[in-house]
Amino acid sequence: MVMSGLIVLAFIIYHIAHFTVRVTDPRFGLLKADPLGHYDVYSMMVYGFQNYYVSGFYLLGLFLLALHLSHGSSSFFQSLGFNDKKLTPRLASGGRIFAWLLFIGYMSIPIAILTGVVKPAQQL
Repeated sequence: MVMSGLIVLAFIIYHIAHFTVRVTDPRFGLLKADPLGHYDVYSMMVYGFQNYYVSGFYLLGLFLLALHLSHGSSSFFQSLGFNDKKLTPRLASGGRIFAWLLFIGYMSIPIAILTGVVKPAQQL
């Protein structure tokens, strides 16, 4: 848990540096902001996930995050006092299903970009 927790922390820090601070890909600086200062997130995602190493790190981080969520969701409800013999297994199963559905949904983005299903909206 300690090692996977540190990898998840590194994943969160990289994610913020990647899409919020925009310091990991030099092409992000070439993207124009709209009049309200919003950047083209679609293009940022496509350009960012075209790199196999970045996508691989995201998939690893999302996998470990799903493991943490599948365990943490049942612990969360137990901490709130839901310790019923009938309810606890259902909450644990629901938490696992939720965590893995999140994993599948979020991993579909880099996979769709790497396989060419999703392409850049504009060329730089």
